[in-house]
Amino acid sequence: MAALVYTEPDGRLATWRDRKRYLWLLALIPSSATFIAVGLVTATGWNVFWWTGPLIAFALIPVIDILAGEDGKNPPDEVIDELENDRFYRWCTYAYLPLQYTAFFLSCYIWARWDLSVLSNIGLAVTIGVTAGIGINTAHELGHKKESVERWLSKIVLAQSAYGHFYLEHNRGHHVRVSTPEDPATSRFGETLYGFWPRSVGGGIEVGVASREDPLRAFGHHALEHQERRAQRLAHVGCSVRCRACSVRDQYCAVPRDPGLHRILAARSDQLPRALRTPAAKDRKRTVRAMHAGAQLEQ
Repeated sequence: MAALVYTEPDGRLATWRDRKRYLWLLALIPSSATFIAVGLVTATGWNVFWWTGPLIAFALIPVIDILAGEDGKNPPDEVIDELENDRFYRWCTYAYLPLQYTAFFLSCYIWARWDLSVLSNIGLAVTIGVTAGIGINTAHELGHKKESVERWLSKIVLAQSAYGHFYLEHNRGHHVRVSTPEDPATSRFGETLYGFWPRSVGGGIEVGVASREDPLRAFGHHALEHQERRAQRLAHVGCSVRCRACSVRDQYCAVPRDPGLHRILAARSDQLPRALRTPAAKDRKRTVRAMHAGAQLEQ
């Protein structure tokens, strides 16, 4: 990276270089924990390496932290805009997501195909959990960006750990109530980690749900109602796709079709189970207004 030139407040020209530029790639080690585990187990035959995730989180990273020492130097304010426009740093963050989900699907394949012991299966699950948990840091950074694509990626990262409420709680809860008694993400004076952790996680879920419910209740909807509407449409799409597959199968294979799916698609809305019914026009308009209000809140 070339040195960045900027003007100091007194008018003098100065330069600044990020001497840790390529060390930022070390942040991708947790997302690579599963690949490291598979490689080490394959190379050595030692099943203990299925526990690579916690070994990285609670051994390797603290050792690197100690060796690197404290660094209180921040880049000058004058070069912040240039650094934010440097795609290298953005891609260091983006790279976590494909590594995270590739590792997840690889683990699913291993659980389905490999004959692992119970202890090894647990170790692999914990390793995947470490990757997803540390991914919350990545989601935090992406969630603070202005581009809608990056905020969307933040939600994708949070999906694996079922921590999607963090997106709302952090931006609409923590940043509003930070350092106040109402903020569950702010530790109390003298509070231990084991006292803070359950209060923070439980309170974060409560704040996140409340942040989502408020705009929906203003239009007379429950927070989960618009999700039910989405589920209805997905159910219809799923039935339709399966019926198309049945039609192709009937054309080329001597296998009877599934008449149940065709009856579902042919039935009137009021004859279907509630989860598959199409909402009335009035309800659709109210749901759209509520969902729009919720979307504005997420922005």
